[in-house]
Amino acid sequence: MSLIIQSPKVSYDHLLYFKYQQGAALIISLVILGVLTVIGITSMQNSGLELKMVSSAHDRSVAFEAAETALTIIEEDLATNPPKLEKHYTSCTGNDCFTSNCEGGLCFSGNFNAGTERAHCYIANASTNPKKDFWKDDTLNLWDIASKHKKLTIDGLKTPVKYIIEFLCFTNVGLELGTGFSTQGASVQASENENYKPLYRITAMASGNANRATVVLQTTYRIVKES
Repeated sequence: MSLIIQSPKVSYDHLLYFKYQQGAALIISLVILGVLTVIGITSMQNSGLELKMVSSAHDRSVAFEAAETALTIIEEDLATNPPKLEKHYTSCTGNDCFTSNCEGGLCFSGNFNAGTERAHCYIANASTNPKKDFWKDDTLNLWDIASKHKKLTIDGLKTPVKYIIEFLCFTNVGLELGTGFSTQGASVQASENENYKPLYRITAMASGNANRATVVLQTTYRIVKES
């Protein structure tokens, strides 16, 4: 007696359907994988962008604080060691003079000399010598030329803060001092010069340690006690 075992019959149509299911599953898997890949790349790009934004914000904060600190130090130095009056004269020559080309970071484009009443000091003349905004004057290029600005080292900052000081003539402090008041441009007695005190504009430029941000700050400062 012999035992005959027959294999189960599988239809050709069933095999085709099974292969079709496998192909569809592969396509769906690839689509899902592609979507997940795009989501992953986008997340990485967003994270990188957020990191750059945080770094830039931090760098700007460092630069801002450095510029602010520099302005405070410069004001204190002006109060302690005010420039001599003759250094403001238009005819001044030599070191530490306030000039129209900002030599040494000291700027003045107006008119003031030894025989000029302080009330008659002018920042500029509209027809012959217009007022200059030194800090943004491209022709002077003072932020790139070392001889046209000063530098101040701030603790924790890799690069020194650059700054300039502009002489803005004089302001009347007579009312504050109780010594009277004279209008700008009016005729005054020599003794009334004491009512007019030097006024300066200080501009400081600082960059963060990562060089992602540069901050420019300005302040005006009036000297009350002269040397």
